[in-house]
Amino acid sequence: MNIQKLFLNPKIILPLTFLMLVNITVGITAYIYADKNEQLSYTLAFKNLEAINNIKEHKLKLFFKHRLQDINTLAHNNDILEISKDGMKDTSYISIFLNEYEYSDLLLLDPKNSKITFSAKNHSLIGKEVTSQSFSNSNIAKLYKNVLETNKTNIADTEFSVFNKENPYLLFATPVREGKKLLNILVLVMPVNVIDEIIYFRAGMEKTAESYLVGSDHLLRSSSYLKKTFNLKNSFLEPQKYKIDTKAVKEALEGNSSHNIIKDYRNVDVLSVYKPFQLNTLQWALISELDESELIEHYTNIRYDIMLWSIFTSLAITIIGYLIIMKILKVSVLTPLQKSYKRAKGFEDIIKNSLNEIYIFNPKTLKFSYVNSSAIENCGYSCEEFLEMTPLDIKPKFDADLFAQIIKPLLKKELEQIFFETKHRRKDGTLYDVEIQLQLMHIGNSDKFVAFIQDITKRNKAIKEKEKFYNIATHDYLTKIYNRQMFDDLYKREFNSYRRYQTPMSLILFDIDNFKNINDTFGHDVGDKVLTELVKVVDKNVRETDIFARWGGEEFVILMRRTTLDVAYEKAQHICKTIAEHTIEGVGQITCSFGVAAPSDKEHPLSIFKDADLALYKAKENGKNRVEKSS
Repeated sequence: MNIQKLFLNPKIILPLTFLMLVNITVGITAYIYADKNEQLSYTLAFKNLEAINNIKEHKLKLFFKHRLQDINTLAHNNDILEISKDGMKDTSYISIFLNEYEYSDLLLLDPKNSKITFSAKNHSLIGKEVTSQSFSNSNIAKLYKNVLETNKTNIADTEFSVFNKENPYLLFATPVREGKKLLNILVLVMPVNVIDEIIYFRAGMEKTAESYLVGSDHLLRSSSYLKKTFNLKNSFLEPQKYKIDTKAVKEALEGNSSHNIIKDYRNVDVLSVYKPFQLNTLQWALISELDESELIEHYTNIRYDIMLWSIFTSLAITIIGYLIIMKILKVSVLTPLQKSYKRAKGFEDIIKNSLNEIYIFNPKTLKFSYVNSSAIENCGYSCEEFLEMTPLDIKPKFDADLFAQIIKPLLKKELEQIFFETKHRRKDGTLYDVEIQLQLMHIGNSDKFVAFIQDITKRNKAIKEKEKFYNIATHDYLTKIYNRQMFDDLYKREFNSYRRYQTPMSLILFDIDNFKNINDTFGHDVGDKVLTELVKVVDKNVRETDIFARWGGEEFVILMRRTTLDVAYEKAQHICKTIAEHTIEGVGQITCSFGVAAPSDKEHPLSIFKDADLALYKAKENGKNRVEKSS
């Protein structure tokens, strides 16, 4: 049978016509789906920008929380108190602190006359009055007055420093007190470009995406990523030229959170997600945006791919139909349609190149239906392996019940999204820290869980380094308990509480009997071993609420909160007996003498130490290895 007869055969015309209609239907369906994919692309792009904005907001809040903790900790630091009282010059601790946490200066202001009494970096400032004409309307003058009036820690918004015209800065201020007496106003000066490190973080962002901060004066509080001339310095040098008056900025500064397609500060059409960022006196707008042209390019390419694919598929089906018509009639026309749908998943093209790991999984079975390239690269599993797995396979700290509790509020629509931190396990068994933003989204015809994963290993390492630095500054290097400086700080707080609320407190002072003989007989290494062994014994016999510290040499101190003198005396006797019964390898048994006291003078915080020291002396005089209490 030749081709002409094949076309004229009435038995062939009907199935061929049916095949052609199927091909046309495939093409039209693919085109319609690609058109709907445009809407999905916009929806997912806005969702991704919202997730980025939420992460930036979360990081900013943590940043300012740590900065406020910094200044409140410094306000109780012994060096600051000594400078405030005695005018002591800069210390190594303060210099290390400023360099470590990127502050440009530390100032102390006299609350009586507003004079700068101390500057860690610029001694030429000392003696200047911040309320004088030369500082008129400056933020440091306003902040100084605010802290005096409210007696609280506060923040001053960004401006060019009245001392340094090169960089805009933020100010943090808090009162420094000794008891009820106001000694000074402590001010930390921080270049605002430090915030760029948070805002510039690019994980999960497209090529033309950026985040930035704008103040209530419509000037930048972080530099632009896309247009380098829009930076902090230029914004404050030429405010009229670099002022940002977009719709997103205006809405956010009015307290509104939303998203829209607008013209940005470059006069470019962008997808914009915005929200207010408010903290103390700060009134900022947090903006995350993506050029609309990049999104259009994504879904236009997808549409062309789908149409070309449908055309080639139709031609292939028709040719095969001419050759083996009866077999073609048995082929399901749904197969190319299903493939077209699979190719039309535009959201994959938007998120596949994200630096963040992104997972999509079924709410019922929990099986992954999609993972992006970052997840595959970081975890070491192939795409095929992932599609047989669930989140529980890479989250060693979760079982099925615990994970069900985590996702329950999302399934019940009680929350739109949740954040939590955990560890992920790679294929090779190694673990890494992650922060997870989990949402339940409607994708296609069903609900899917979408998880945005950020690797926070470096961030957690930085936090641990900060904690290590803090631990070195507050703990004794040998025994690992509090050192005397930290004990002094904690004691002052407890004494103020005792003086205000009349809650009882007691002090136990003790040292090792004949410790010099141990060093002379066995050597200082063994002496150090005795000290550490003693601390372990005592630490097991004090409460979590007690403050245990090394006072100096072989002398130790225990501050017992909410404890009467008699109860503290009984505790000291128990510890004394426990020490005497303990045997130290290579040395044998040791003993300690104890002095116990309670405050005798509400106005003199050091009186308790004098009384405890006298009681300890009495214990030594009465034969050692005993406890005496103040009368």
